[in-house]
Amino acid sequence: MARPDARFDAKLTQTNIPGEPWYPKRVIYYFCTHLRMNFPATFCVDISDTIDRKIEAVKCYQSQFVGASGHVPEMVRTITAYFGSRIGTRHAEPFFSHEMLGFSGLDQLVGGTGASTEGETPVMTQPGSGPGAGSGNKS
Repeated sequence: MARPDARFDAKLTQTNIPGEPWYPKRVIYYFCTHLRMNFPATFCVDISDTIDRKIEAVKCYQSQFVGASGHVPEMVRTITAYFGSRIGTRHAEPFFSHEMLGFSGLDQLVGGTGASTEGETPVMTQPGSGPGAGSGNKS
């Protein structure tokens, strides 16, 4: 039988750890393939230059791949290629954040849906000023 105060005793606030508590500015979640959980990526990081190194690192865990899991390196390559296609690069890793992310400039963006060239800077326009604006066509 557990002691009634066991939960209270387990709190870190009851320890003698020196210093003040530290809180992160934001929590960023790394995408992990799970058959029951999924999240919409809010941003992706281009890993095209390091994908081969990532695959070699994944292969170091080959003894953990059993049954259908035997194709993990190929699955990792396919998933990163999919997310890379979403931002106009060969491979990317997706992340999620509940908080808004800030950038110091639009030059930090590498592309997006419809980007045709790797590393292409997106063209920014004002609403209603794009192709066909003001033509009166509502078709």
